[in-house]
Amino acid sequence: MRIEDLIGKQLGRYTIKRILGRGGMAAVFEAEDTILSRLVALKVLYAQYVADASLVERFRREAILAARLEHAHIVPIYDVGESDGVVYIAMKLLAGQSLQDSLLIDSTLPPERVGEIVRQVASALDYAHGRGVVHRDIKPGNVMLDADNQVVLTDFGIAKSLDAPGLTTTGVMVGTPDYMAPEQIDSKIGPVDARADIYSLAVMAYRMLTGARPFDGSTTDILLAHLSRVPEAASLRNPHVPPSIDAVLSAALAKKPADRTKSAGLFARALNEAIGSPTGIAATPPPGAKQAVVIPSVAAEQIVAKAQGAGQTAASTRHKRPSTWPILLLIGLIITGVLMFVTDTVLDNRQEAKQTLATEAAERGQYQTQVAQIGVTQTALAAQINQTPTATLPVSSTATVEASAPSPTTEAEQPSQAAQATARPVATQVVPVAASPTLAPTNNPPTPTVATPTVLAACIGPLQGGFGTLWRTNPNIAEALGCPSSGEAASTASIQYFDGGMMYWVGNSDQIYVYYSAAASGSWQSFTNPNDPSYDEPRETAPAGKLEPIRGFGTLWHTISDIRSALSWANSPEYPITGVVQYFPNGMMLFSPALEGRPDRIWVMTNDGSWTRYTDPN
Repeated sequence: MRIEDLIGKQLGRYTIKRILGRGGMAAVFEAEDTILSRLVALKVLYAQYVADASLVERFRREAILAARLEHAHIVPIYDVGESDGVVYIAMKLLAGQSLQDSLLIDSTLPPERVGEIVRQVASALDYAHGRGVVHRDIKPGNVMLDADNQVVLTDFGIAKSLDAPGLTTTGVMVGTPDYMAPEQIDSKIGPVDARADIYSLAVMAYRMLTGARPFDGSTTDILLAHLSRVPEAASLRNPHVPPSIDAVLSAALAKKPADRTKSAGLFARALNEAIGSPTGIAATPPPGAKQAVVIPSVAAEQIVAKAQGAGQTAASTRHKRPSTWPILLLIGLIITGVLMFVTDTVLDNRQEAKQTLATEAAERGQYQTQVAQIGVTQTALAAQINQTPTATLPVSSTATVEASAPSPTTEAEQPSQAAQATARPVATQVVPVAASPTLAPTNNPPTPTVATPTVLAACIGPLQGGFGTLWRTNPNIAEALGCPSSGEAASTASIQYFDGGMMYWVGNSDQIYVYYSAAASGSWQSFTNPNDPSYDEPRETAPAGKLEPIRGFGTLWHTISDIRSALSWANSPEYPITGVVQYFPNGMMLFSPALEGRPDRIWVMTNDGSWTRYTDPN
């Protein structure tokens, strides 16, 4: 039966109306849900593939994977079924057109529009990647633009779940050649994970900016080029593309996954910053600052032209006017006054900017001095670690320690107000990996000097959001941490949960914090991110339901036996997040957004090596 013969047929509860498009494995129809009386998009597997049990299973798995993903920029999946030997998936019918169709009309898009499309697709990808799902076929045909120009990512038909690799590691090359990452072409380069989607997203951005794909030719030529060639700079192909974009694209198009931009969100932010619109929100001048008066060159020319025209008119009608010099003098005085105001304003703003920079430099110096003062030697650290772990922060009546959230494999634990951590690894037993950065822990300075209530009352540092609420409502936290050394700082970050604790990477400082204990409190250590590339791929077969950490987390886990012993296997993927950090003289606070049933959380960490976890009160 031809695929067109399905038009007018009934598949389960769906009546097929018309064909919308065709793909490599399936066709998409508009159909009516006869039970809910609504139109849906019905994706139907071609008949020649129905006999292949593995393909049918992969097709069904698309629905299972995509149905998990509830995100504004991912198409919702309604149903999956089979009727009369026809396998189908029902999903939301989207109005509008695909990005591919849009590019057929306008071969290039303005950089600002490209940045917005990439931002929305990246948001969907970071969400999917955080749940262990890799799309593996990012291209303009799988990006829909609705009537409001909102972006919706479709077709997880060859998506890969990181916790079920067997279905898609058959050696078959899957994807669209023009947008394939090198590792999708040659499996020896590395596993197909989230970084493949980042590469494909960068290729799509290149296509939108330049009107051409990075590589042309036959399918073989294109595949070989992805493996070995560097595309021509986008700014050379399209003079309207800012040269600053070239470096951003180059980083995301690195041939080796380990060299690529670390997340889709990071790529989107870097691209928009290069375009010149990182947030799309105009900056607001500080209170009390003078508003500079800017006179565009066109306006200035119009003023001069009008002045000259007025002079000519006055000359031609001199018999009616005694003199024109007072008018010209008045115009000159007005222009001079405006220019003097502009000059005064610019000078004032420059002076304010210099003062601001000086103040920031002084604050950075003060903070660096504080950081230096809290450092300890390996010997002092080992002596501290061998002591009995100290208790975590007491809890006041106004802020309570969060109950431990259940891990994917265990039931919820009761809240704990005492440290229940496995003893921290002994620093003297650490043997750094050859040719990699030192793995010696950098935290655990001497016992902090607790600030007195009098000093706390005089704090004028920035305290806002959940951090500020905890600090103000829990005197024990305030006294343990002291007045803030800096304001909150958002950072790219990642987090991974283990049976015996957690790891948290902060991009701004490139530090990895190892938390011991899966309860609501415990002990911690900090390490400079080693990120040995040789640990960018799994090395072992993890037990059922568990994962082996890789990259920086994996380097620490593999090379420091005490960390591996204390944490055991990971029970979640490594989630890319936007973290928030704030430093205090006697410790720090870290924030993590809600993840897989876990609420927004704040970790309060003190320099004696203990931590307590709270649900974000905001």
